[in-house]
Amino acid sequence: MTNKIFLSVFFMLMFSIVNITAEEKKDIIKISLPNNAAIEIRSIDVNKYELDTAFITDYIDRFFAFSKSSNIEEMLQSGPKSIKILNENSKTNYYFERSNQNSFYELSIEERKIPNKIISSADFSENLYYLQKHQFEFENKFFTINILFDDMDQLHSIKSKDMLTVIDSVMQDYLSKKSKHIENADFLVNDDLEYKKINENLKRANDQIELSLGSSIESVKNTIASSLEATMALSFANKGITKNKYFVGYEWQYDFSDSKDGNINHFLNIGYSRDFSQDPEKSQSYTFKVGYLLNRNGGLYNDDTFSLSITHKVGKRFNITPKIYFDGAFKNIAPAISVGIPIL
Repeated sequence: MTNKIFLSVFFMLMFSIVNITAEEKKDIIKISLPNNAAIEIRSIDVNKYELDTAFITDYIDRFFAFSKSSNIEEMLQSGPKSIKILNENSKTNYYFERSNQNSFYELSIEERKIPNKIISSADFSENLYYLQKHQFEFENKFFTINILFDDMDQLHSIKSKDMLTVIDSVMQDYLSKKSKHIENADFLVNDDLEYKKINENLKRANDQIELSLGSSIESVKNTIASSLEATMALSFANKGITKNKYFVGYEWQYDFSDSKDGNINHFLNIGYSRDFSQDPEKSQSYTFKVGYLLNRNGGLYNDDTFSLSITHKVGKRFNITPKIYFDGAFKNIAPAISVGIPIL
């Protein structure tokens, strides 16, 4: 039984890891600097992760280390360039630097075909709408930094203590605003190194069709079972918060009830989800679901098995689902409980 429980937990965690590692950096903060350069900071969650400005300094220093042993400066003079410090899978021109005995950094340079974006607002400042020639991109797990610049002197000035202090102040402001859902924001820094916010957009949900994948582990009839469910939902938003969802799902449930190799039972589910919260940061979502056993394997369930469940979302990643299984007209009722993790 211990091995069966271990395999079920492993099955669920392997799928959930995909979700954790596949998060996109959709939050964007752009800071236009007084030297006509700009820095764009993309993050998985600008309200959650703290940016260490030493990370910016390290990569600018790495760029200059590359430039000392190559003709990068000459290439920048030939036209707009897109520069990245990235992994070895890129197919562009490389310069290599060994950072330690076991790893390489690679710098790629290619023609820059699309200029950086500008925004529309009441403040038509030259600095805010200045279009830089080149872009320099680098990243870590939580942030992607894109520096927009014209010449290497601007990169040098971004490393200054005053510039880094301004960048850090902007990011610290947003780190402290836990109640906000920032999608993108634009800041302008003046010659006195004082900044002001020019534009800000908050994340807001819209009516949409959602495709999702989730995994769970549950206890039913003295057996541990793992599930993978794919769903398609129609979601409807109110005041920027997804309030109602109507969905259909297909579930594969894996158990070891009477076979060493395990059994896979197939369920068709339909359901309704309602979020009672008024704060997009704090979900109070409940899901009501009815399932029917389409394809039975093994002896865990009888033919003509149904399920009824209520799911409550706990935090951002987990949900708890008490449920019952029964045959036909509420015969052979069996209670169960599961813990789930969304994947996509």
